[in-house]
Amino acid sequence: MVIFSVILITLFFGSILSFCTGRYVGGGIVVLIVLIFILTPFKFFYYIRQKADQSWIVYNTITGKDISYKDAHNHTKLQKSSLRKIALIDILITYVGSQQTQTGIKGVLINLFLATLVEIWDLLSHYMIPALLNKNL
Repeated sequence: MVIFSVILITLFFGSILSFCTGRYVGGGIVVLIVLIFILTPFKFFYYIRQKADQSWIVYNTITGKDISYKDAHNHTKLQKSSLRKIALIDILITYVGSQQTQTGIKGVLINLFLATLVEIWDLLSHYMIPALLNKNL
């Protein structure tokens, strides 16, 4: 996950540098478009899959089984569609949580509701992934 984040940050600042220097501006635009429309949404799917792999490794370790990362990754392949649904909801909740720009009493209540929604989703996602992986046992 760290390597993926480093790649995203490096590509972003590389494209910004291409704008500032005036060299390879077309390439910088292409990189920004790829970052915005492909790699950033993919990040959510990748992180959910990594959480699922880690969850399966922890479950097997606690139950006394020795498991490799490859075995965990192969197990989570069975729940790919459900993990995609969780990632799509995560994208939606992240977007909704970033829209806290209201002012006044009404705005404070809306922002409080949105913050609560984001925290509830965070808690639910941490419990849903392990439950999803263990449903076929």
